[in-house]
Amino acid sequence: MVKEIGLIAIALIIGTCGFAQDGDASIYENKKGLLRSGLGLKMGGSSAFSSYYASGDLEYYIDDKVSFEGESNYFLGNLTTPANYTVVNHHSILTGVNYHLMSGKGFDPYVGLKIGVGLSEIDRINHEDGTECYEDLQVDPMAAIQLGFNYYTGKYFHLFMETGYQTQGHSTKANPSLKLNEFNFKFGLGIHVDWLKNMKIGARGPKAKPML
Repeated sequence: MVKEIGLIAIALIIGTCGFAQDGDASIYENKKGLLRSGLGLKMGGSSAFSSYYASGDLEYYIDDKVSFEGESNYFLGNLTTPANYTVVNHHSILTGVNYHLMSGKGFDPYVGLKIGVGLSEIDRINHEDGTECYEDLQVDPMAAIQLGFNYYTGKYFHLFMETGYQTQGHSTKANPSLKLNEFNFKFGLGIHVDWLKNMKIGARGPKAKPML
C-alpha cells in the first residue's frame, strides 16, 4: 500500500506540471475572492489503527491572508491490519479558517484550525460472545490543526499538500476510554477560479464589473 501511495504522489506531481500554464499573475498577486477546490488522498494514524481516505475541500479567500475552508473525508480502508479493532466507518466533516503566510506568490503556505464531526463505527476484534459484532455508528466532535501549502502552477490548476493533527473521542460502553487522535498527511490536485474577483456588491446585489 505504501508503494502504491508513493506512485500516486509522483503521478500527481507530474500531472500538475503537465497542467501548468502561463497563468494570470493577478491570481498570485491578490488572492482575495479566489475560490479553490481540491481532491486528494489523506492518510492518518492513531493509537488504534491507521487509515486512508478520499479527501475533498472547498476554500474561499476573503482577503490575501485569510480564507474559510470546508473539508470532508471518506474512509477507504486501513493502511495496516489493526491489531485490536475492526473498522467499518470512519468518515469526517470539518470547517475552519486558514491564515496564509505569504502573499503575491504562487507558493502559498498556510496554518489553520478546524472543528467538525467524525462518523465512526468500530469494534474490538475479541468482543465478548453474545454481544453485537459492531457498535452503532457514532457521531463524535473533532478539532484539528493543520500546516500546508498550495502551489499555484497555472491559471486553473494547483498542487496542495498538508499535514496536521486532529482529536476525536469515541467513548462507548465497549470502549470507554478510546481516543482516535490522529496525525495525518494529505496531498492532491486542485482547481481554482477567480470569477468572484470580477464581482462587486451594489445596491441591488452582486453584479459583474465591466470588462472595459
